[in-house]
Amino acid sequence: GTPTAMAMELAAKRVRRLTKSPCLMVVLTDGSPDDVEKTRRMDSELRKRDFVPVGIGIDSSCTRISGIFKESFLITDLGTLAPNLGKIVKRHLSKLLVHHDDLDF
Repeated sequence: GTPTAMAMELAAKRVRRLTKSPCLMVVLTDGSPDDVEKTRRMDSELRKRDFVPVGIGIDSSCTRISGIFKESFLITDLGTLAPNLGKIVKRHLSKLLVHHDDLDF
């Protein structure tokens, strides 16, 4: 098992030193964290801290990923990575823009 929750926490701490803005966190995984429940809790905790973790399962045997991350998808063909991730980015970016309609571009 991979220490996925610990890796997510460490990455979040490093990012927060650089920005306080909302962040998308891409978590590439084989779907076998060392502690499934701890990884679920970390997903939830990071969402409260303005991160959006997205679990991306990188193997067809990674079917339980949807039970670990609130948002996830499985890729068995690298060609599906960009379109699937693009949909998630678009959805969350749209939410941010609705809440920050006074932004200047």
